[in-house]
Amino acid sequence: MTLAGKGNRFCPAPRNYLSGRLHFIKAVDSYLGRKSSEQFMVPQIVVIDRQGIIRAQSRAIRESSLEDENYLRNLIDGLLKESKPN
Repeated sequence: MTLAGKGNRFCPAPRNYLSGRLHFIKAVDSYLGRKSSEQFMVPQIVVIDRQGIIRAQSRAIRESSLEDENYLRNLIDGLLKESKPN
């Protein structure tokens, strides 16, 4: 990494930046119901219904159904047809 005035030295991120990122990562892990030791697949796909309930979620292994356009269209179409919460 090259930074102005630093040459080719590595410049670590400020401590408060890292602690903020760790807090965010822990919040995401908690919301997704995953342990920090679990592998994280990219892209992470989460489908949430109108009530805020997770209806589909990527797994640590290849999740081919959530990467299939027709599957996602049918899943989302079904969610949109459900009655709206009161």
